[in-house]
Amino acid sequence: MSTLSLDSIAVDCPDAEALATFYATLLDVPNEGDCIHFRDGQVEIWFQQVEDYAAPTWPTQERGQQVHFDLAARDWQAAVARAESLGARRVQAESDGDHVVVMVDPAGHTFCMCNPWEELADRLPEADDVPILTNVTVDCADVHALATFYNQLTGYEVVDFGTWGAVKGDPIGLVLFQPVENYAAPTWPTQERGQQMHFDFHTADRDAYVARAVELGAEVAYVAGGFTVMKDPAGHPFCICNPAECELGK
Repeated sequence: MSTLSLDSIAVDCPDAEALATFYATLLDVPNEGDCIHFRDGQVEIWFQQVEDYAAPTWPTQERGQQVHFDLAARDWQAAVARAESLGARRVQAESDGDHVVVMVDPAGHTFCMCNPWEELADRLPEADDVPILTNVTVDCADVHALATFYNQLTGYEVVDFGTWGAVKGDPIGLVLFQPVENYAAPTWPTQERGQQMHFDFHTADRDAYVARAVELGAEVAYVAGGFTVMKDPAGHPFCICNPAECELGK
């Protein structure tokens, strides 16, 4: 069986070009119209225009954030100001010396601006106020169960942070799983509690990986052409695509 690799992260929004412009400018990466690339171009973030889009209601679970980006910069306070100048806003200030500010992008998605840790030093841009994407964080009720699911599906290494879990592997970097009290799963395809973001995985053996995902606790939600939309055990949609069959493939 061939490998399963993360190709892209899709972000729901009301205006794909506008949100691509926001993140491309904030992260100082090329704007490709409705997508940007990070991690040396290996993984794409693309912005999916959704009819009747409804923004998250963080910190409530009415329309929970579901998935969010964590960013870091040499001068995280300057990066916060940069984000604000581009249309983001703060929703939670630094607390308890954690050097983390929770912000909301122009489409209402939460993201965190963080003080960088030592291991990031070689990856940070020279400009003090330009952040990088350090990881993606996924809400759920059982962090270890969800980390184990993605570990067994992709082979990415499990990292345990006590009450948090994570998987780590190229080209994904870190995907964190954070526990959320009274967690409520997305209602995709409706906007009652929209998915907000989802992962797109590519493989030449789509049927085999779909079967494997079902075996591990996922369910098939939709099939069309060369891609299968699935829901992981926490209810987050993700896609398994065969690039040779799928129009979305590269």
